[in-house]
Amino acid sequence: MISDKISYNRAVHRIETANFAHKKGYYYSCASNLYFALFNYMQSVLGKTYTGKWKHIGIFKAFSRFSMERELFSERELKDIGKAYAGLYELRRQADYENSTYESYTIERLRYLSEFVAEILSHVNKS
Repeated sequence: MISDKISYNRAVHRIETANFAHKKGYYYSCASNLYFALFNYMQSVLGKTYTGKWKHIGIFKAFSRFSMERELFSERELKDIGKAYAGLYELRRQADYENSTYESYTIERLRYLSEFVAEILSHVNKS
């Protein structure tokens, strides 16, 4: 299922970094690394694109179509992945570009999203 091992290894390193950041209270770093863990995972499944690199907005659509065609994830799982990706995109945007603080529910949500993304990455071993 993995076409690009370098991107997969990046995804694994990013999830580990996100977990470390969360434990240390570095929630912005956690959010950014979770987002890129999922982004890199999708890159690893899709492989190289003809344009040379994947765009943040288009990658999930391509990943969803690719996964449905190959039955890598169920429709429900893809819907959940899409929601997580959109949520992480927003959290990363806030972390990188806004002058705001995360509320306690967002910090707890990051913990859940970390577990969710780690589960997605482990899916490679199930296919």
